[in-house]
Amino acid sequence: MLTENESLEADYVIPIKANHRSGFIMQCYSSGHINKVHVSVLLSKRIGKEYMNGVNRNGDLVSLEVIESEKIVAIYFSENGRKKFKAHLTENISSREQLHLQGYKVIYNEFENIEFEFLPLEIKDEISRLVYQNFTANGKPMDNNYYDTEWQTLKRIDSKEKKGIPLKQEQVVDLFYNIPNSLFDIKVELNSIIKIKYLKKDKVLTVKLVDYQTQKANIENGVQKVNIKSPLGASIIGKSLGDKIAIENTDSIVEIIEIN
Repeated sequence: MLTENESLEADYVIPIKANHRSGFIMQCYSSGHINKVHVSVLLSKRIGKEYMNGVNRNGDLVSLEVIESEKIVAIYFSENGRKKFKAHLTENISSREQLHLQGYKVIYNEFENIEFEFLPLEIKDEISRLVYQNFTANGKPMDNNYYDTEWQTLKRIDSKEKKGIPLKQEQVVDLFYNIPNSLFDIKVELNSIIKIKYLKKDKVLTVKLVDYQTQKANIENGVQKVNIKSPLGASIIGKSLGDKIAIENTDSIVEIIEIN
């Protein structure tokens, strides 16, 4: 229902302001779908009439927000008990004309919880490593200190007063509470996937440590498999994020910049 001055009894009551006329209403579902509808579609409705088909009944609406222009949609979620984050540009989400549609799927992970937030485009450069073009991107664990600059940016702009009003008046879990202040304390071990930087060559390589013989060209999905007993494998095993290591029997020095 649209109203000009009445107080509505509803799960969501969202003001539509003058600067929203060219914007969008964003319906975010627990299934990982976002339905993006032009505000102009709502403004064409008759004031005071109760309309049907306002939401998609195949999903639980967890957030509803009106944005005046394209923004960044931040997605906070838990996967196997681990808090993760990724972001996308709303301009890459197709807009619809009906509120009851399921919308566009923006996450493909097997997640337990999900929360959406819409951020200003002005911070795109500051968190660019976490803004993905492809919606199938897995995102990054929020306890990975390699992205500490990005976490600090998100902390700075994060407000306790979320613009989207929760469907149920329950406390929203703060996904920032356990971001570490020291280096991410995980060691390189068998089957770790490690991103390393060759300092002298300024070259970045992603490798996976395995316990079987490999060939140099043994690369799968951009990850090169390396035997744990090879010079590189033996040098980085047991090391931590940020460590700089001289590879035995070579003149190479590498820095560990990511461990998964």
